[in-house]
Amino acid sequence: MLRVEKLCAGYGEVPVLDGVDLSVDRGETVVVVGPNGHGKTTLVRAVSGLVVPTSGRITFEGADITGRRAEVIARLGIRHIPQGDLLFPDMSVLENLLMGGFLCPSRQDRDQRLARVFEIFPKLYQRREQRSRTLSGGERRMLAIGRGLMAEARLLIIDEPSLGLAPVIVDEVYARIGRIAESGIAILLVEENFGHIKDLADRVCLVETGRIIREGSTAELMSDQALVRTYLGVETGQEDVR
Repeated sequence: MLRVEKLCAGYGEVPVLDGVDLSVDRGETVVVVGPNGHGKTTLVRAVSGLVVPTSGRITFEGADITGRRAEVIARLGIRHIPQGDLLFPDMSVLENLLMGGFLCPSRQDRDQRLARVFEIFPKLYQRREQRSRTLSGGERRMLAIGRGLMAEARLLIIDEPSLGLAPVIVDEVYARIGRIAESGIAILLVEENFGHIKDLADRVCLVETGRIIREGSTAELMSDQALVRTYLGVETGQEDVR
């Protein structure tokens, strides 16, 4: 479904990605993990058109999308939920969701998607008339994901959904992401904490210094004790490259 080949990208004169190869199949959940500051966010921004690659190739369902504008890529069905929430703070929960569905072909289609979002995130239905700025951190994260689902998401990119949340809230957010994965939507997810995704990922890609240095199932990565000690259980304390 998605194929990234020898991708290089960065910011101005600063290179970040150095020849990344990655793929996501239909219905698959692929998680990108690794230390802060090594290019995870840059990778997903390049896929969604927020960063222009300097070289390499990105294809989605056979079409070359390398360097295309973000709005063009979004219309193809790639939905990017960035770090943080980026909601419309003075709009209600319902209004935020309807903004996500403004390209729905009909009101019936929009209402069906809205019902599906409320089924996955029942708290959003309870809070539907509240302004989004009054929500808790976990509720805002759910609203951001729900807004992405209001469009026809074929590939959902989620960047660090656990960022800044209490552990019990992280568990709830990931339970909802698991339901989305079960529905058959392909997911490309960025996460620093391996513990959150070990039961969710079909494949894990480990990023270091702008390259994918290891790829496999969670069981394969967990079987390498040196890898676990070095990458999967250590907080580096560095800031992520944006």
